[in-house]
Amino acid sequence: MNTTALNLTLDELLERTNSALAEWLPDGATVVPFSERTLRYYVSQGLLPKLGTRGPGARYPVTFVWRLLFIRRLQQERSL
Repeated sequence: MNTTALNLTLDELLERTNSALAEWLPDGATVVPFSERTLRYYVSQGLLPKLGTRGPGARYPVTFVWRLLFIRRLQQERSL
């Protein structure tokens, strides 16, 4: 299996996650996009695992897209 196909650059991860987030929310809802800073914060809080690599060559598992969306969902439910 080609493992590089299962990994994304930071830009690819944020693009896919923000695109999925925009589709997931109802029309007219305010979308606060994920940023690099948000991702780093989630890692520092233990919501996402630390990766062995850092810097521009870091690659993120495609499963992070769904984990980020799940975290956002939990945040929204908590704020209700």
